[in-house]
Amino acid sequence: MALTKEKYTQDQITLELNHVYNLYAVIVHEGYSTSRGHYYCFIKNQSTGIWFKYDDDDVKPVGKDLSSVKRFTQNAYIMFYKKHYLDCKRSQCHDE
Repeated sequence: MALTKEKYTQDQITLELNHVYNLYAVIVHEGYSTSRGHYYCFIKNQSTGIWFKYDDDDVKPVGKDLSSVKRFTQNAYIMFYKKHYLDCKRSQCHDE
């Protein structure tokens, strides 16, 4: 996306250039093709920051990061991120 002053104000350009993406969910596939195998996911609880593994009817807490399940997440099929804009005036993140 080209951010030009003809289309955007300087404040809009600054806002768009100052953001981070935080991972909040990962879908993992194990198998030889997308039509065969098994899918499960890891989802981060936004309130507590704890990751959980959801595998059919089984839900287990993983911890505050995914390092303990790194070998599983290396087979990530889809990853979900939430965009956080950095508030340049207060040096804090806020959601949009």
